[in-house]
Parts: sequence; C-alpha cells; structure tokens
Amino acid sequence: MPIDKSRRTMRKVSSIMDIINTIMGMVILACGVLILIDSKDNEGLFPIVFLAAAIMNGLMGMKYYMRRERLRSTALLASSAFLALLCILGVAGLWF
Repeated sequence: MPIDKSRRTMRKVSSIMDIINTIMGMVILACGVLILIDSKDNEGLFPIVFLAAAIMNGLMGMKYYMRRERLRSTALLASSAFLALLCILGVAGLWF
C-alpha cells in the first residue's frame, strides 16, 4: 500500500509542476513578444525571461530527479543555475 500512496503523491506533484511550467512558458512567451515589439523600453523584461526559464528548468530537473533519471536531472539543474546567473547579471546590468 505505501507504494501506491507514493505513486499518487508523485503524480499530484508532477501535475502541479506541469501547471507551473505552463504558466512560466506563457510568461516567457508574453515577455518575448513585448521585447520584440520594443526592446529599448522593455529591456527590464530580460531578467524576468531568464528567471522564468530557470524556474522551468529547475522544476523539470526536480521532476526527473524524482523519476530517478539522474543524468537528465543534473543537466536541467545545471542549466537552471546558469539561467539564474544570467538573471542576476541582467539585473546587475540594468542597475549599473
């Protein structure tokens, strides 16, 4: 029985992660369109795009980690860290 409960919990967590990934994808898409329309006025959206992409990759990395796919989760978490670094650099570039 505990295995069955664990599978149900993993499915619930997985579906919540999928919903968050969908929302982050829409945020990235909307910010990308706004950046394409006027990049000079909307340059503050670049860090938001990088942050949303970092969250997406981080969530997918955790999802694959729970599925015990270590190589894929490591690659996704590493790319998430890189995108988070780009977000920090983008914010620092806007301030200075």
